Amino acid sequence: MLYSFAFPAKPVNDSKTDRISFGRTGGFTNMTVEYALLGNGKVYRVKDNDLIKVCRIKKELVSEIECSFTCNGFRELVINEPGNMTYFIKVIKTGYQNEVRWSDNDKHPQLKALYDSLMDIVKEKE
Repeated sequence: MLYSFAFPAKPVNDSKTDRISFGRTGGFTNMTVEYALLGNGKVYRVKDNDLIKVCRIKKELVSEIECSFTCNGFRELVINEPGNMTYFIKVIKTGYQNEVRWSDNDKHPQLKALYDSLMDIVKEKE
């Protein structure tokens, strides 16, 4: 009997999987760097439609991150300002999803703070 140990059980592009995707695209190489934080605390690097596990964070930290998104009104943000280097955050939760894209961190300090808090998780592990 063969078993498949692919993870996560639901693919990152499954619209039913609660997650926060974040990263950047563009620059000199026009490469995209994307990560996905799932509701269970698992963090993956998304590369060529494959998921590479980076780490797992505690549920308490996941709750803190979700709270910071709620407190900053992320659900209602409408920002789509791509540039040479474009940063993005996409939240998919039961009942809503929202994606923002921006290139000028000085113009959007609240987004930069959210983005930096997410990147701190993966910078420590990679």
